[in-house]
Amino acid sequence: MTPVIVKREGDGVAVVRLNRPESFNSINMDMIDHLNAAIAEVDADRSVRAVVLTGEGAGFCSGLDLDDGHFAIPGTEDMAEVPRQMLLQVAIASFVEKIHSSPKPYIAAMNGAAVGGGLALALGCDIRIASPKAKFGVVFIKVGANNADLGISYLLPRIIGAGRSAELMLSGRIFDAAEADRIGMLSALVEPDELLSRAISFAEGIATSGAFQLWMTKETMWQNLDAPSLRHAILTENRTQIMASMTGDVEEAFQAFREGRVPVWKAM
Repeated sequence: MTPVIVKREGDGVAVVRLNRPESFNSINMDMIDHLNAAIAEVDADRSVRAVVLTGEGAGFCSGLDLDDGHFAIPGTEDMAEVPRQMLLQVAIASFVEKIHSSPKPYIAAMNGAAVGGGLALALGCDIRIASPKAKFGVVFIKVGANNADLGISYLLPRIIGAGRSAELMLSGRIFDAAEADRIGMLSALVEPDELLSRAISFAEGIATSGAFQLWMTKETMWQNLDAPSLRHAILTENRTQIMASMTGDVEEAFQAFREGRVPVWKAM
């Protein structure tokens, strides 16, 4: 069974589905390899302008699969323990950064548990929606590890604020979808039977804009969260705005408005 399924839905939308429902879509090396391949596939597909990430069955992603033998990188068996584990850590963390830095906007549609690595996956996306059945938690600390892992210590404070993040990361407690919605982690709380269709609808709304414009908007927004000043942020905005406006898409948008039709984007 393929651990990650990619399917085109609607106009300009791809759905990436984690497909290990028997383990609530827990992450093993096979899933990491297939997820990285799926991200590369949709990145390279010029017809895709927005991506929905979801899970098969009752879970979104229950984090790392801790069963023996699931986390061995071929060729590292004879390495010293520290570099071997470091290579493994880099491989595990790679998918979060790839989603976050993708030129395509990602929407996480969380139908069940999103804990540990599953929460990291959701936070790596640009937009998150969930059903009331979803549960969340930064839980690495509960198995004796550090709760600053897989990009969570960077992403969570920027999404919900440092104070709330500190409490969730230091306690490692599980919190429900209603709380996630209240603290600003979610864009919408949706009934389970409507979750995927709502996520696709969100993605289709995003996909009506041009691919280059979406890329520049996503990249600049996240980059400017780390800007040292308003001046630095505006300088970056000025440059990306000129790039976007020189593609010919602005003229096309005005012409389409005058003619009462949908624009045909030229860039990318």
